[in-house]
Amino acid sequence: MPSIANQIWLNDKTVHRVMSALGAEDGQTRFVGGCVRNALKILAVDDIDIATKLEPNAVVAALEAHGIKAVPTGLEH
Repeated sequence: MPSIANQIWLNDKTVHRVMSALGAEDGQTRFVGGCVRNALKILAVDDIDIATKLEPNAVVAALEAHGIKAVPTGLEH
């Protein structure tokens, strides 16, 4: 089974900041979707999808609290 452990994007400083802001250490946030699929298929990863237990407004607040600009689009969905 392929591993995603050596993916360049996993070591990206910005990715670490976002994941940390959203509570990855507590298991609140995970990589999902195409980035995981492509990494396992050894294909290029051109976007990163993240799932979190946080509600949308809490995501915005957490990111902004860590100095990360949040653009709250699509919240009505």
